Amino acid sequence: MTDCLPGLYKFLYPMNKISTILLFLLITHLYGYAQNSVVTNAILYERDGDIENAKKQIDLAIVHEKTKSVSKTWYYKGLIYSDIYKSDKVEVKQLTQDALKTSTEALLKSKELDPAKGEYYKLSDQLLQENWANLINRGIAYYQGGKYEDAIQMYELAQAINPADTTAYVYGTYSAEGLKKNDLIQKYTDKLLEIKYKGLYIYTIAVRTALLDKNYNKAIEISKKGLTDYPLNSTLLEFQTLSYIEGSKAEEGLTNINDQLKTKPYEVNLLISQAVLYTSLNNNDKAMEAYQKIIAIEPHNFFANYNSAVINFDKGRLLAQKGDKTGSQTLFSKALENAKRAKSLATDESDLANLDKLITELNTILK
Repeated sequence: MTDCLPGLYKFLYPMNKISTILLFLLITHLYGYAQNSVVTNAILYERDGDIENAKKQIDLAIVHEKTKSVSKTWYYKGLIYSDIYKSDKVEVKQLTQDALKTSTEALLKSKELDPAKGEYYKLSDQLLQENWANLINRGIAYYQGGKYEDAIQMYELAQAINPADTTAYVYGTYSAEGLKKNDLIQKYTDKLLEIKYKGLYIYTIAVRTALLDKNYNKAIEISKKGLTDYPLNSTLLEFQTLSYIEGSKAEEGLTNINDQLKTKPYEVNLLISQAVLYTSLNNNDKAMEAYQKIIAIEPHNFFANYNSAVINFDKGRLLAQKGDKTGSQTLFSKALENAKRAKSLATDESDLANLDKLITELNTILK
């Protein structure tokens, strides 16, 4: 009998090992099942309206190895936190802060984990569209309350939901303006122009931001697009003219304006740009020609009268220095006439102060 023991032992050992493996597999299966049951419990609690316990269960599921990489888990987290956001009960609202933000982030994660765009991808997308409207409305409320950073958080989540929709980018631009964050303004306006948004406000602020960043080529490019959709817009023309001047491309800008004046010779906004460009090239005679055309078309144009007064005054002083009293007096008289008319049209305090000073000096000279 004892001779059999070694053989028997050899036979029993592998069986014990198999039993151990089977036991381990059973425990692992049960453990995985237990974790999946946490998600199931969360679902059941949510359906019963027990949001507090649903939250507890789903919060456990999204940190566990077995369930944290599953689209379904994140969808239900998004759903449960959406319930918290929409709840009218104070005790439910107090379960967490930023429930809408958390819900949206969870639903985006659910879509990310379902590249095949299966059931939970589609369910997440449906709920995200509901969240999108809430994010926009909440962002507007933050903006109106001066909470621009909070507004931007909402808008950027909305952008992540519908990246081809212009709404969140436009509102985001307003908030970025409130914060004076040019990097954000540029980010949003670049995206809007990329997706072919054609709002005048966006064109204007995009050009202005490019100018502030001294990206003059970009400013010229955007202004050209804007003027295609809003021909002869005075603000866009002003920014375009400034872009040409600051970018050392005044000659190019002048060619552009002169080409347009061939078919629109009486367009005041084009004539103003022409005059400014000539002035930047130290050609005041040509600038004055443009201003005189403007005054002939619009006698009460403030800009043309103001600048005509300054040019006539400067030319009059030069003639006076050369001893040409008659010529200088003629120019001083014209300058006074322009200055008085400009003063009657001025609304800015600094312009009024400058014109008062010029008029006083001209009156003294002409006595």
